[in-house]
Amino acid sequence: MKAIKMSFVLLFFTLLLPISAFAHTGLDTASPNKDATVQKEITTVEMTFKTTIEDLSTFTLKNDKGEEISVNSISVKEKEMSGQLEQPLATGKYTVDWKIVGVDGHPIKGSYSFAVDLPVSEQPAATEQPETDSDANTPAANNNASNGTNETGTTGNMNTGNQTAGNTAPSNAIEQENQAAAEAGESEATQETSNASYPILYIALGAGLFVVVALIGFLISRRRRA
Repeated sequence: MKAIKMSFVLLFFTLLLPISAFAHTGLDTASPNKDATVQKEITTVEMTFKTTIEDLSTFTLKNDKGEEISVNSISVKEKEMSGQLEQPLATGKYTVDWKIVGVDGHPIKGSYSFAVDLPVSEQPAATEQPETDSDANTPAANNNASNGTNETGTTGNMNTGNQTAGNTAPSNAIEQENQAAAEAGESEATQETSNASYPILYIALGAGLFVVVALIGFLISRRRRA
């Protein structure tokens, strides 16, 4: 029976020691504070604990999407731990997950949240000054109008010249095609004429050859008779 009582006593003290250690090494204050809504730029996170903490203590900062916010450096001094942010926090909700090591060597973890709600800066609307009749009648306006007329006339002349050149180009092309067709026709006619003269020449040569052979045969026959 005494052994059972001693076991319960030991179990009670075993469970009580971590609770007592956490009570003496937990978070005391923070900046930004727990569950606070801050309406200014935040560039530093600072925490103060209830006891002296070791250099191995650290923390991380995450936004409402679970993305970790970069912290340049974390410094630990006695009961305080702080970190400098790379850039001010934007509007949103953030969570600090801290992990400290007390003087007794026991690691303790914890977390808290805060929100940032920066006011929207109002941009002044740009005002436009209406043009007056005096501005329209100034020499600069008149010069611009005359320049516009000159540019229009010049553009019209250029367009007319382009149209004339465009009309002349097709006519020249048609004349060149007609000339080429005529030359091709003359060449074909000359070739046909030369081709038609070939049979006549062959007939004439054949007739002459026949006459020569006949004459030679006649002369040979006369010599034999003589």
